[in-house]
Amino acid sequence: MNDVRENTSHGTRAALSAPPYLSIADLVVAYDTLPVLARVELQVPRGELFALVGASGSGKSTLLLSIAGFIPVRSGTIQLAGKDLTRLPANQREIGMVFQGYTLFPHKSVFENIAYSLRVRKQGSAEIRHRVTTLIELLRLEGLERRFPRQLSGGQQQRVALARALAFSPQLLLLDEPLAAIDRRLRSDLQAEIKRVQRATGATLVYVTHDQKEAMAISDRMGVLYAGKIAQAGPPREIYRNPVNAEIADFLGGANLLPVDVVDRAASSCSVRLGGQSVEGIPCPAWLTTTPAKAVLMVRPEHWRIATAVDAGQPRFKGSIREVAFEGDSASSRVHLLDVGEVILRRSADELSLLIAGEEVLLELNPAEARLFKSK
Repeated sequence: MNDVRENTSHGTRAALSAPPYLSIADLVVAYDTLPVLARVELQVPRGELFALVGASGSGKSTLLLSIAGFIPVRSGTIQLAGKDLTRLPANQREIGMVFQGYTLFPHKSVFENIAYSLRVRKQGSAEIRHRVTTLIELLRLEGLERRFPRQLSGGQQQRVALARALAFSPQLLLLDEPLAAIDRRLRSDLQAEIKRVQRATGATLVYVTHDQKEAMAISDRMGVLYAGKIAQAGPPREIYRNPVNAEIADFLGGANLLPVDVVDRAASSCSVRLGGQSVEGIPCPAWLTTTPAKAVLMVRPEHWRIATAVDAGQPRFKGSIREVAFEGDSASSRVHLLDVGEVILRRSADELSLLIAGEEVLLELNPAEARLFKSK
């Protein structure tokens, strides 16, 4: 996982072909002698919403705070709009930040919280009122101008914090787990709100979250921080479909990782032996140059389907249901497959509603969506 992998789609290639707006190169951050970030590389085009995900303790917030200037870096560079920020104090970087706890001033009204950075910059009263009023309308905070933070809901506080961060038109906006304290139903609405505001203002955002689904839903591109580096970056769909290794595959959405023998390779597809059966049509990775070879097969839970004995096509694997968990409109099931082991199956709730523990099933995988990784 030493190389940054960049997946691009047609929608992002144009932006990435322009000079990067935020450019981080060879960044190293350590606490005392403990390295946290090791030679991080990241480029974010102007006007992009970039989400950063990673396991707890992976260094997501450390990277954000380093960009903001709150944590010193050991080596490497941070550039914004062509300007080197690496050794610049935080108050000279013109970067806005929204923290997980919002950090609103409890003794100031909504209006004064939003106006704070403008007053510090000694803007005129008319300009402050115009700017704050514009943001109140944009963030849909009309009627709340005189309220104090204690009189607001969590969602309203989040929007005030976002408005305050946008007030002085920062060159870059950083958001550190901004929705972590919000309930799931409201979180979806606020994700849409953040995207709407970002599009309306043209702001460049770096958005840190531990929630992979949130990152995929909100971002133009995303990066996965692993072992102190951004191991893969690109559009969410591309990273989900084509993770560069088993760790990222399992971290993003969960994956069935099954040991296989690759027995044959054609121009673009491979045949593997899984549970004593041959599965054809698996996309061949570039690293696989000779066969036979040991590998790990990734099958996403939604890429299994329940087959019938009369189905024709791919091999069918006999198994028994261990348990079924309903998740609203979808459901997942643990299935023990003969000669394969336990796998996770995810289908619509209607499709799995009649399954019970102990029932026998036949599963069939979608080979075109499966991926091969190097065997450790």
